[in-house]
Amino acid sequence: MQGLVLACFMLTVCVVNGALDKATVKAGDCVCATTTVSGRASGSTSAAILATLNANDCGKIYGGILTAEGHTWFEITFHNQRVWVAGDYLVASAAAKCEAGAGTVPGGCPHIVTRSEWGARAPKSISYLTHPVQYAFIHHAESSECFSQSACASQVRGFQNYHMDHNGWSDIGYSFLIGGDGSVFEGRGWDKVGAHTEGYNSVGLAFCFIGSFSTKAPPDIQIQRARQMIACGVSSGKISTAYKLRGHRDVNQTDCPGTVLWNLLKTWGHY
Repeated sequence: MQGLVLACFMLTVCVVNGALDKATVKAGDCVCATTTVSGRASGSTSAAILATLNANDCGKIYGGILTAEGHTWFEITFHNQRVWVAGDYLVASAAAKCEAGAGTVPGGCPHIVTRSEWGARAPKSISYLTHPVQYAFIHHAESSECFSQSACASQVRGFQNYHMDHNGWSDIGYSFLIGGDGSVFEGRGWDKVGAHTEGYNSVGLAFCFIGSFSTKAPPDIQIQRARQMIACGVSSGKISTAYKLRGHRDVNQTDCPGTVLWNLLKTWGHY
């Protein structure tokens, strides 16, 4: 029993049930996680964690299957990257679940930390958007990550100071900012023209991931909050139902929002 507990700890979760049978699946088949489990760089519990799959997250088998450390490992594509997952925590699923991409984001608008709550300075001037806007832009701050509301708020204040004092802008550039703990911060908000995507500021809203995501994926909760915010904007009439989702790099000469995050957002729909 002690060995079982240790193995479960190293795999992040423990579900004692039947494993996915490698004889019944092939490359291209859709499989889904039965619970929260790590997607790793190789078939080993000591390999780097590249992604976290939650229950009902799905991906297609890429082709690699191996047995190691008492588990059968499957190489799957998840959020446009290849990860290895122990078959103990996978189940074969209908192809439609994988064609749907990353799945449906739960409805409802997340809590937003208001400007007064994070200590924003007053804007120098304000211009208003015409709703619904046609674009939702994804950025990254190319900064260190933060994992608490207080730590993220400190960074947001720093961004505002830099945008106003160094760039000479009227306010922080982004519409909203999202921390690694899932905290959402009001920047210019739903109604005001931002300074985030040259040529598109008057027709789009910008959602900035705090952190740098050129070589690593954001935490799942950060991704979920961004998608919830976009869904919230659509349901409230702030964003067009036929909106176009774009990364900053799609319309301006920049690496933003980082290659890994950019590849992820292309799986969300509306890209």
